[in-house]
Amino acid sequence: MVTLEDVVEEIVGEIFYENDSKKEIQKKIGYIVMRAEGVYDVDANTSIYLPSEDLNIKMPEEHQYETVFGFLCEGFGYIPKAGESIKVVLERDNQDDDDDDDDDKHDEDGSNHQDVKASNI
Repeated sequence: MVTLEDVVEEIVGEIFYENDSKKEIQKKIGYIVMRAEGVYDVDANTSIYLPSEDLNIKMPEEHQYETVFGFLCEGFGYIPKAGESIKVVLERDNQDDDDDDDDDKHDEDGSNHQDVKASNI
């Protein structure tokens, strides 16, 4: 059964109510929590666009998924089991840098990429 709320949320995005708790909101939209320098917990339900915004990395643009878990499933080629991990190389997003000195934007090998270890926990 499809409700009017389902239709509206497809058009405008998730609808939150004033009585929704922080936990309920996180369950709906996911979250990113920094655990250590360069180490993040990202909820599987998180929109695929949120890591791009929060972590300054470019996520693949032509995809058939909407969540981080969908990204992981495509990377693995199947639904990963708990504890499985995969290495993914993503491009850094340096759109906020307007200067012409690109030396600090690149790795030692001159690349503009970020290695990401993604684990299903």
